[in-house]
Amino acid sequence: MSKYVHIHIGKTGGSYFWRSFSALFQNSHCHLSKPRCDKNKIFVVTIRNPISRFVSAFNYSYVVAITDVSKIEIFDFTTSLNPGPHRKKKEKNLQYVYSPEYEKLLKYFETANNLAESLSSNDVDVRTKAHKLMNFREEHIFHGIGYYLHNGEFVKTMKNNLIVIRMEKMEEDIQKFIQKSNAVRTPITQKIRENKLSDKYLSELAIKNIINFYKNSDYAALNELYNANLIDKETLDSYYIYENITIK
Repeated sequence: MSKYVHIHIGKTGGSYFWRSFSALFQNSHCHLSKPRCDKNKIFVVTIRNPISRFVSAFNYSYVVAITDVSKIEIFDFTTSLNPGPHRKKKEKNLQYVYSPEYEKLLKYFETANNLAESLSSNDVDVRTKAHKLMNFREEHIFHGIGYYLHNGEFVKTMKNNLIVIRMEKMEEDIQKFIQKSNAVRTPITQKIRENKLSDKYLSELAIKNIINFYKNSDYAALNELYNANLIDKETLDSYYIYENITIK
């Protein structure tokens, strides 16, 4: 078994990173499940601005939920139709990829902005639906940085065994990782799971609600990464900015 474990937080460039170093990790890969503390291991976590990650996570699930793949003959790495769920849906002739309730909620809100704004809706029913979707234990909306890093407690315990790869500085951090690990990088020539859904708009209210929702999870974990000198202040501050709108 490899001494390296990849903590693959969804929608952080983790698939690209893991494929680049799959030989090093030897299937030591933590995805959609929490890592366990082990001081005999080196954990490498891929992270991203929580606001951008939320948008990507919603769009990914929404595209899977609404796409009719019955007439698609070939899946490839250049379209949003590559992800495994689409293939599973076609091969098994499924009406739903996720649970019916999860897909119903995705289709109800339709956009990341509608979902985020609805977190503070005056309509109790809408607000309840929004919080239910945000806390749904399927795919990546709920499973953010805080989920994987135990809201920062994992960082406190494992800070000397933790390496951070920022999606926004992927190449820079990969080079530092190679220097530390002497890892051999596998060239990746194909795009991985590119989502062509272009609606990335968020209002100021939506951004505020997202930051508030992840305040005690993703942002708590990011603050612990900063306290442990695993990310710098510039990175931490940038994670409160979306499309040049700063909320803090």
